[in-house]
Amino acid sequence: MPTSKILHPVTMRGPIVLLPADEYRTLLAEAGYVPTPKLTRQLAAARSRFRKGRVIPWEQVKRALTK
Repeated sequence: MPTSKILHPVTMRGPIVLLPADEYRTLLAEAGYVPTPKLTRQLAAARSRFRKGRVIPWEQVKRALTK
């Protein structure tokens, strides 16, 4: 397992959580921050709809969110 040296002290102003690197990678994937084949397809489809002008007007989105 690769390790790295901390060359400068690390300071935090609040609570911190330490996780093993493999658990952190799993957490990122589950949260959608790591590209997956399904996410890549969804993004491609969304970009295609946007280029074609098939979008939802902001006012409609805002009304739906405030209900």
